[in-house]
Amino acid sequence: MSFEELLPWCAEMDWIIRQVRTWTRYSKNHCWILLKIK
Repeated sequence: MSFEELLPWCAEMDWIIRQVRTWTRYSKNHCWILLKIK
């Protein structure tokens, strides 16, 4: 996989991580529940 191919994936992961951080900030307990289920 070339660097150019990885760029969109990295950008998507960055977006996902930011969404998760925002979400967990508001609902840490829910996050723990989901992690326990998995």
